[in-house]
Amino acid sequence: MDKNISWISFKKFAGERVAEIILLFLRNGVSLTLVGSSSRAYLSGLESTLDFDFEIRPSSQEIKHQDLEKQLTNWLNDLGILPVASAGFGVMKFSFNNITVEFSPPRLESYHAEKAPFGHSDFTASINYHLDHQSSFARRDFTLNSIGLHFIRQEKAECLIQLLDPYKGLVDLQSKVLRPISDAFYNDPVRFLRMIRFHLQHGYTYHPQLLENLGRFDLTKLSTYYLYLEGDRVQSLAYLREFFYLIDQYKIPFPKSWEIFRDLLCSSVGEGEVKSMSNPLGLLQANNLDFFKLKVSELEKIFSLKKHFLKSSLVVIDLLMALPQNWSAQISQFSKFDQFKNKKIVQNIFTLRSLWKKNCEVFSLLLGNQTFKLEVSKMLTFLQTIETYVKNEWDRERQKVTCNDKELELYKFFWLIQKQQCT
Repeated sequence: MDKNISWISFKKFAGERVAEIILLFLRNGVSLTLVGSSSRAYLSGLESTLDFDFEIRPSSQEIKHQDLEKQLTNWLNDLGILPVASAGFGVMKFSFNNITVEFSPPRLESYHAEKAPFGHSDFTASINYHLDHQSSFARRDFTLNSIGLHFIRQEKAECLIQLLDPYKGLVDLQSKVLRPISDAFYNDPVRFLRMIRFHLQHGYTYHPQLLENLGRFDLTKLSTYYLYLEGDRVQSLAYLREFFYLIDQYKIPFPKSWEIFRDLLCSSVGEGEVKSMSNPLGLLQANNLDFFKLKVSELEKIFSLKKHFLKSSLVVIDLLMALPQNWSAQISQFSKFDQFKNKKIVQNIFTLRSLWKKNCEVFSLLLGNQTFKLEVSKMLTFLQTIETYVKNEWDRERQKVTCNDKELELYKFFWLIQKQQCT
């Protein structure tokens, strides 16, 4: 590939808004270098991306970072971009039209042996605008993520784009190989998770040198949040299988609480797509209900759920699965409350209504599960429809009722269904 890249081609890829921001910064003496997933996406021939990660260098390198942040924020505000947030380590971040843009200063990252094993952010960052691109790119994970598109202002043209490839990442990108930039790669446990995601998501293969050194990883200080974050971007069950294969093959330490996911893989989980690994209801399938019932307390702990959240979810599922297909017709056929109140199907749906009113989040999350989506959607439509009533009408009806307090709410349920049939 040529060392220079067409601005017209890049502008089509990035869109008018991002191009406008680039030219604004260049006019004000701030150089920009696109690096990471966004430059990889462009060089891979993708038509667009939703993430842009720029490394910034002001023309006056003596400027303090806090002052530069204020200047950049003012420029972006003038373009109508609000808000601009600080994301730590000097990174500025904002979003518009589902696109996320980050500006980060050149920095070095150093790890101190006494802190080992390391967590995701157990390093010291040193911002330095004098750093060349090879030095600042050294903190990146893989060579294919250390390719830069450097923007240079031109007098006769809008912009010149220079390709920067200090670690020969373009060769690895074309070969679809994951190769770490340096041994510092193994200090960050999140990179192990990201490595698996790249392998599954993009079909990248592991470089032999990478496999030889996988045993250097230690994940014991890693938060479950990062497992969810990376696993949710691909097919979750495939992710877990690859994770435990590598963990076992290379004897990598990891949080013992994560064994619950290994148990899940052994519990006859269906091969259909799992919606979300960060949501236990996204992992739940009709053929592994018994596993979830046995592991309720463990699952609630690892997912940091409110007490009895998962138990309530399982009750909802059991009740839904027990209902006949024509339940809505059956529950509407009773014209007298005495007939209505003693039917099992009525009691089941009434219980579902009570659970829905107390914890609607359970139903919302179950909508993301392919196994129960249709049943939940049908039940929610029914419950939401019958709840649309005028309070004054119920107050008048209530005065006619002679049932005891225990049955009053059940009678209201009966009245709502009757009223809906008449509208």
